[in-house]
Amino acid sequence: MGNIFITRNPELEAKFNSLSVDGKITKQKFLNSREVFVALNIEKFFGTNLVGRLFDLIDKDKSNEIDYNEFNSFLTNLDPSKLGQLKLIFDLIDQDGSGQISNEELKKFLKETIEYYRISLNLNNLSESAYSVNGILNNCIDLKVSELFSKIDQNRSLQIDFNEFSAFFSHSENNIITIEIGTNSYQIKLIPDLN
Repeated sequence: MGNIFITRNPELEAKFNSLSVDGKITKQKFLNSREVFVALNIEKFFGTNLVGRLFDLIDKDKSNEIDYNEFNSFLTNLDPSKLGQLKLIFDLIDQDGSGQISNEELKKFLKETIEYYRISLNLNNLSESAYSVNGILNNCIDLKVSELFSKIDQNRSLQIDFNEFSAFFSHSENNIITIEIGTNSYQIKLIPDLN
């Protein structure tokens, strides 16, 4: 995967114009626009709750519509560095915008990441029954979240700040977790490759 960062380009501007009505993109239209996520190299988040969070990050005036100035401002201010890319992912996971990732936010992110892989890799072994409240996969996710959270939360504040997040995910070996279901093991990449 390439950079999450996008420079302003006519193709994306044309996409904005094709999605907008009277110069604005509604939240519903945005939530159904895979192209924006492909362009940002975060396609795996498409169809998850993180899509709504990205909309909220772009919709600065909280009008439930994105105008071209907000869209352009968001893209112009994206930092192309690895640290900037990690910041965007951190902000997407930080659902409440507190500047901290809670255990619950990390769990939600991990579940959605696993769901993406389950669908895109056609992992038939991860049946719907594994997603029941007491299912094997949920239990496995709870254990992985606890393990991952304690590794990232270096100051033991029960919240992950951006410094802890970036220090942990700056090392590519930390980006893959293994989920074991029965006799099968699945390696799951948590965030896209960063350049």
